[in-house]
Amino acid sequence: MVSIGLVSYPLYLWHWPILLFWQDATGEALTRWEKLGAMMLSVLLAFATYKLVERPLRFGSRPRRAAIGLSMTMGFVVLAGFALLAGTVGGQYRDREEFLAHFENSPPEHGYLVRQDLERKFRLDCNFYDRNIKGPKASIPEDCHAHPKAYSVLLWGDSHAQHLRHGLERQLPADVSLMQVTTAGCAPSLTDRQPDHLGSCNRSNRFARALIASSKPYTVVVAQGARHDRTDWTEFVAELRRLGVSQVVLVGPVPKWRPDLYRVVARNYWPTPPRELRSHLDARTIETDRQLAANYRDAPGLRYLSAIDVLCPGQGCLTYLGDDVKTGLITWDYGHLTPDSSVYLGERLFGADRLRLRP
Repeated sequence: MVSIGLVSYPLYLWHWPILLFWQDATGEALTRWEKLGAMMLSVLLAFATYKLVERPLRFGSRPRRAAIGLSMTMGFVVLAGFALLAGTVGGQYRDREEFLAHFENSPPEHGYLVRQDLERKFRLDCNFYDRNIKGPKASIPEDCHAHPKAYSVLLWGDSHAQHLRHGLERQLPADVSLMQVTTAGCAPSLTDRQPDHLGSCNRSNRFARALIASSKPYTVVVAQGARHDRTDWTEFVAELRRLGVSQVVLVGPVPKWRPDLYRVVARNYWPTPPRELRSHLDARTIETDRQLAANYRDAPGLRYLSAIDVLCPGQGCLTYLGDDVKTGLITWDYGHLTPDSSVYLGERLFGADRLRLRP
């Protein structure tokens, strides 16, 4: 205990930056073992600091020289800090912080979703989960499921179906209504989920199935973020066709990044990120796309559209569109499309030359 007391101050100085920078580097909360490793490293550095720095400075034979050396070092650090803030590097740092702040979604009332008008562009209200109360809601607006035109298309799925809305809507013929039932965290399903942890998934999917039976949309577009292998898509399509649907379009997953793409860019490639990246990609998503394409690309009644084929045209996956990395970033978090990338993907997936959404 006495030994720990002797190194307590360098331990205090070391532990917080180690924990902070470790978490900043990974972009995720530290695991229990990572925290333990960080603390062990802090203790080792604290003992080394005590032996190699503190004791020689405090009890060395030339205290005056030590004091002068410390004062000069402190002065150099202060001057370097001012130069950093005033110079080119400081400008890049400020630009980087503005870039990071652009994608922050907190506080919710002034976050990215609100600033970019995603509520309207992705129709986030066509959702049986209310993110404000963090629970289910009884209904969605009537215009989410109205179909006043000659033909109709239903967009069904979770938040990874929501982010297709903006791009899909722009590709619809004038005589097609777009209906939407997209509930966060709830993949489309023909059966109830047991248990339904969010309290909204079964309500959402029951509503979608009833809507299909009553309105008989020509096309149903389905998408989800993960766990595609839990659905028998052949059976899924057969049931929807039995209900009167002419074709089912399954849109595969978009690239996912670890951590969020904007953090990857800011921490590792600022200020000139490459147009495509292979690093920090979730390999499971790429493999899922390959399996879905192999199994269902030619399945009767089912059109499989690969978002990976569009967004990963080369050795890596696109990071941004256009000339401005901030406005052109493909995803605003780990894997949800920005409005511009939704339009870009929609043109290439749902364009008239690729897919007929009505007879």
